[in-house]
Order: sequence, then C-alpha cells, then structure tokens
Amino acid sequence: VIGLTEPNLSTEKYYVQTHLRQTMQNTWDSSKLVTSSSDIDFESTYKPGGTITAIVDDVTAKIRETDSDSMGRWSYVKLAGKENTIITIVTAYQVCDSTIARAGPRTVYAQQWAMQRTTEQKPNPRKKFRKDLLAFLRQCKNNGEHIILTGDFNETLGSDPAGLSKITAEINLVDVMALKHGLDDEVSTYARGTKRIDYILATPRIAAA
Repeated sequence: VIGLTEPNLSTEKYYVQTHLRQTMQNTWDSSKLVTSSSDIDFESTYKPGGTITAIVDDVTAKIRETDSDSMGRWSYVKLAGKENTIITIVTAYQVCDSTIARAGPRTVYAQQWAMQRTTEQKPNPRKKFRKDLLAFLRQCKNNGEHIILTGDFNETLGSDPAGLSKITAEINLVDVMALKHGLDDEVSTYARGTKRIDYILATPRIAAA
C-alpha cells in the first residue's frame, strides 16, 4: 500500500492518469491507482495538493472499493480482510492554517476555499476538512470496518482539541508510530519545522498487528 500527499499533479487530466498508470504497470505486475484532485481546472500538469493511494502486487486482489474526495482532500481503498472484515485505507491532506488573504491564488487553500464558497458564505477549508473527514470515518466505523488513516495533516496531534485529536478520539484511532517507537527523540516530518505533522493512525486491532 502506497500513500502519497501533495503529488502536485492535475490527476483529473486523462494524460496525467495515463502516465501514472503506465509507470505503475512498468514497475509492478499488478496495481491499482486512486487519486484525488480538486475540481478547479489548471491548464498545466502542475496543480498544488491532491493525494494518491496505490495498491500493488497481490494485495490488489483484495480490493473491494476505491474512491476519492471531490475537493482533492483524500483518496481511499477498501480491502477485504479475514473473517469478512473490511480494512479502509485513507490517504489525506489537510491544508495549512491560513486565510484567503494570505494564501496565493493557486494554492490548495485557495482551491478549496473557492469550491466551498459556492455553498457557504464563510469558507474555512480546515474546518470543513475535519468535519467531512470525520463524517466519512464515522460511517466506516459504524459499518464495522477497520481503518488506517495516513497523511499530511499540517497539525501536531494534541495541539487543537477541535482538530485531529477530535477525530482520533471519536473514531478510536491509535498513533502507530508512537505505539511502535515511542515519543522520545521524535523527529520532525517537514524540513523547516520541529514538530511531527504527518501521521499513520489506525484502529486498535490494526495498530497492534
């Protein structure tokens, strides 16, 4: 399973999809590619944001469902597990904490703000991301599915009670890296920072595996 955030590609374009799929076919015997990108049209192949979730080799036989968010915030794959269980793997990207005045016109924040503006008077991409992702994961949990949530959240777990902490608490997700390696001498996950903002979170049975 491969999860990538911010590929910065216009993956909704046919020729971009074709190139990605051809690259995967040249690398693995079997593969499945799921991408997410906003509906904002860019003329070039470069487009900030997006996600890619890829399944390769024998695991592709276990795929039951794939889809992505229309705003380019996450993509996911549902895999068949043992004893008729389903494992939902989500690759997500939450925009940086900003405002439309500070964000550039081509940024991910601006894309999501513009899409949200069509239905809401006061767009807030981070708030909407959290609300919509929680609703999606809540449905998965109610269906009895195991969950793996991975991504770049531009947020340190525990820093905002209304953010990632709320999602992990309600869905009962475990920080896999902390579980396996502890929090001592934790390294940052972006070049200019000192904190971890990228996470792999999973329901307890998966995290303990």
